[in-house]
Amino acid sequence: MKVLLSAEIMWPWLLLASLQAAANEPPAFRSERALVVVDVAVLDAKGTPVRGLTQDDFTVLEDGLEQPITTFEGVMPLDGGRVTGAPARTGSSPDGRLPDPALPPRRTIAIVFDDPNLTLGQGERVKTAVADLLEAHTAAGDEVWLISPSIGLGRGARLPEGAEGLFSVLRSVKGRRVVDRSAQGMGDIEAQDIHVRLDKTVEDRVLRRFLAQDPNLSFGDPERVRPLVQARATEVYADAEKRIRMTLAVLESALDRLAGRKGRKSLVLASSGFPYEGALPGFRRVLGASLRANTAIYFLDARGLQGLAPFQDVETAAAVDPPDIFGTRLGEGLATQGAEVLAVDTGGFTIRNTSDLTKGLRLIADTASAYYLIGYDPAKATRSGEFRKIQVRLNHRNKGLEVMARRGYVAP
Repeated sequence: MKVLLSAEIMWPWLLLASLQAAANEPPAFRSERALVVVDVAVLDAKGTPVRGLTQDDFTVLEDGLEQPITTFEGVMPLDGGRVTGAPARTGSSPDGRLPDPALPPRRTIAIVFDDPNLTLGQGERVKTAVADLLEAHTAAGDEVWLISPSIGLGRGARLPEGAEGLFSVLRSVKGRRVVDRSAQGMGDIEAQDIHVRLDKTVEDRVLRRFLAQDPNLSFGDPERVRPLVQARATEVYADAEKRIRMTLAVLESALDRLAGRKGRKSLVLASSGFPYEGALPGFRRVLGASLRANTAIYFLDARGLQGLAPFQDVETAAAVDPPDIFGTRLGEGLATQGAEVLAVDTGGFTIRNTSDLTKGLRLIADTASAYYLIGYDPAKATRSGEFRKIQVRLNHRNKGLEVMARRGYVAP
């Protein structure tokens, strides 16, 4: 499996509050300064969380200036019994004991099954990966949510006793996107370029492709096809924008619900991705909800391996002329930018270019098994509303370790 992580891999949970805010208690500001608490994970070369680090192992920078660490806590949940196979489905844990409902979850993992942006085949691959997670890669005390734009917030349950209900929801969802593979098929990013950005280069490229598929469209005049391309772009983009709005709305709702939960939280967006459209306020609302919930978004790209057909467009499967290959490939890379931006900006990462979604989902779950809470009093005491960049570094130079932390915060 080839796992590619976003260039700026960051981890969630920066709070302008005391350490108790990690458990979602009201922020407690100290005099004129707020204690900034950064949730940090350290992974080795195999993606396994590193335990046992101390305060002396870390350096924290804010806007390039080193900050004295004032509080430090290593949170290392104990591994419970694995919830596997039949025991999970019958509602009993392997040792016969159920987790105490009064205790916070060991981990909370919310999985958004983005059915408007998943084809039927992609959806089945995601369902297989989620089933594996429930059966073999969770432990007693974990809480899992299954959510989709079609079913809303779906179901959340503590494992192992709630596993059967989760499997029931999992069986009911499916990918609903139908990709137009006709001669006049058009990808979302092409439609955005033509309809929103008025990109003449992309419009010409699509026009050539339409003519290659059906030379009779032009009736001897290629320019007669241009209004058809523009109208098609308007139609495709309207559908794409509708799907994006649905996904952003359910992400925001899920994060708002997670804000009331205690313990370790992660949100997985299982999707084929969608373009980034900065004009849509939903993107900003999701980022704000992520910060309030102290929860990172992880994008699990359900498209599988990319670039297997160099002369075909991934979405339309239409032939691409050799001079247009570069532009088409560039467009394919931007087709998931919206989902990737959410992952980077909230402190998560992207898993892409792999057909082994099971392993990718396991990697995301594993990152929640050990982390550190590092607090500091920011040198800048002013409450300016500006964005402040955070960097967390390891003091010892071990190139095999990856530090993951939210990349910044907005001062109050």
